[in-house]
Amino acid sequence: MAWFMDKAREAVQRPAESLLGVLQAAEVSWDDADALRDYLLLRGEISRHKQDPYGYTPPKGAIDRIDAEQATRKGASRWPLIDALRSGAHRVVDAAYDYGMGPEDLAKSNGHENGRQWFPALADRLHLAAVVAKCARFCAYAEAFICNLTIADRSKHYATDQMWPQNSSELVERYNRHLGLDLPQHVQPVHERKTAVVEETPKPVAEEKSRSRDHGDDWGH
Repeated sequence: MAWFMDKAREAVQRPAESLLGVLQAAEVSWDDADALRDYLLLRGEISRHKQDPYGYTPPKGAIDRIDAEQATRKGASRWPLIDALRSGAHRVVDAAYDYGMGPEDLAKSNGHENGRQWFPALADRLHLAAVVAKCARFCAYAEAFICNLTIADRSKHYATDQMWPQNSSELVERYNRHLGLDLPQHVQPVHERKTAVVEETPKPVAEEKSRSRDHGDDWGH
């Protein structure tokens, strides 16, 4: 497994024919294929974020927001809709845990360094951290959105950062800052507006207490 993943990791940096050659020549078990699928998923999201960091959106879920809203108003069960709406983003977050880059890991000081073995380039780790943060925020948003549809009193509505993963907006801001994405676009040269500026030594951040990944069925946490 280690040999296969090392070869795949090297090949993914080269033309597509190289990766295809590795896959065709290797004996791929179910476990190998499962690990490779998650690795390539994260690699693909890194590439998407690099291409357009300002416009990046998490992968689409099994249903969109409009369909989820209509189903909720018709009385459909809440949790299946939440899971379906955020399924694309949740898959990215789940995959990131396997590389030590889940939301709770990234909330720690220099947590993105956990992924160095698999993502040697600092730029890749920072872009991946930003991807995970934005997918985590969408997971939290989806839960708050569906739950709030059933609460008539707006003063009792849940905020996105109350839901799992909690405080994901702060995580997005942190890695946008590391990538230079919090700079006003109008002060950047036009040709640089979609090019992230990577800080070679990200600023240290205060370590936060880790939070459980398992939010259970209690949507009021």
